[in-house]
Amino acid sequence: MISLCTSPAAYNLEKDTRFFQAPPYYCFQYQSNLPLEAYHTFINWTYGVFDLFLKDSQNEYHYIYFPNGIIEISPFTNGMVVVLIKSKTSEKGQFFLRELFSLLKNSKKTKP
Repeated sequence: MISLCTSPAAYNLEKDTRFFQAPPYYCFQYQSNLPLEAYHTFINWTYGVFDLFLKDSQNEYHYIYFPNGIIEISPFTNGMVVVLIKSKTSEKGQFFLRELFSLLKNSKKTKP
């Protein structure tokens, strides 16, 4: 069963963020437009920030496993990237989401 949260403001999230529960996980999904160079920068920086966690790449999807959760980054398609965070605790999911927001925002500012 998936229940959607109607307002991301309830969790102090960006307006483009979708929150839903798929027991036992709290899920945060964010999609963003960015150029290809910024996508590669985002992936590299994300792997650097989460260096101590187990990482895997399959079919251009990137997975980062952390205790009680996972971060999934979709492949770059049509200028869009989708980040999905599944966490068994809402606080941890929000923490990782804010970290990834920061990385996305900064990767858009970089020049090739």
